[in-house]
Order: sequence, then C-alpha cells, then structure tokens
Amino acid sequence: FMRKLFDPVNNPTGLNKLGIASYANTGRLDIGLRLAQDSTAIKNKINALSPSGATNIGGGIVKADNEFKDNGTFDCKTIRTMIVMTDGVANEPGSNSNARTFAENSASNAYITTNSETSNIDSSDNSEYNTTIHAIGLFGAIDGSTESIARNTMQTIAANGHGTFQETESAANLNTLYQNVFSQLAWSAKQISANIA
Repeated sequence: FMRKLFDPVNNPTGLNKLGIASYANTGRLDIGLRLAQDSTAIKNKINALSPSGATNIGGGIVKADNEFKDNGTFDCKTIRTMIVMTDGVANEPGSNSNARTFAENSASNAYITTNSETSNIDSSDNSEYNTTIHAIGLFGAIDGSTESIARNTMQTIAANGHGTFQETESAANLNTLYQNVFSQLAWSAKQISANIA
C-alpha cells in the first residue's frame, strides 16, 4: 500500500502522507503523517509492529483521528483515508460490549471533521471534511461467535466511516486487500459556494 501511495504516478505533487497508529491496551501513534521521503522510517515502524495485549480498536482510531486533525490537510483536493485492521474482538476499554461501542462510535466521530476541531481548516470555512474508514478483519485465529462479533464490529466501523469491509483468514491475502482499498481512493472535490455581487 505504501509503495503505491508514494509512487510518483499516484503522488505527482509529492504531498501524499502516511502515518501509523496501533492499539493494544490503549491506542498509540507510532509514526505521524509523513511524506514519501520518510518511507524507510514508516516501513521500519510497520515491520516493528507485533500483536500483543488487549484489543482497543477505538483507541487506535482516536489516535489516528487526532493525527489527521493535528497534521492533516483539509482542502477540496485532499482525500483522508484510514485503514483499521484487527485480528480479534474489541475488548478495551472496559467490557467487551463497551469496547465495541467505543470502537464503532470512534469511527463515526472520525468520519467528519469541522473547523471547530482543528486549526488546519480556515476558520471562515464552515465545511465538513470526511475521513473514509476502511476495515480489514484478519480472522484466521478466531472462529464461531468470537469471529461473528469481530466481523460485526468491523462491518459497523466501515459503515460508520463510509468505507469498505474486507476479511481474510490468512495474512498472505493482505496485499490483495490493501490493493482493493487503494482502488477505492478516488479524486474528490468539495463544492465551494461563492457569492458573486
């Protein structure tokens, strides 16, 4: 995904950015939004990730959303996309049902950004800017009702983020799933209203 995102054919302005947020017991920003020249640092962070601890999906979404709000670009020519991936069921913070609700609500909150939430939007701009959230379930290690609960949560996250949901039983299929997400990225434009006197 990173190679395609930073490929000059897909990044003619050189302004495409990628960041990594992860989660276990809490959410964590592993590397903030970076440009193509930082691809080695991004790749090293990705390779250093390993599953451990609890599954605080909502915490990861909140960290990623905060990074978008703090360092993202908000204009009519920028697409903001988040990919959320899990190999299990949301179980933090609190009870499993609270954790799932927190994850699902975090996706809803991350989808829309207004000028009151970030200093990166001109204060005279009353527009809302969207961050599409795609969800990927890597469910090879779970089954039965646990898998059903995880699938339902990830489907809701994708629906709340106006993105897609995909799942696989094998990590070997992840490249295909990332390519599918990449194909969903499309040029977008936001209508700008103007008063002409």
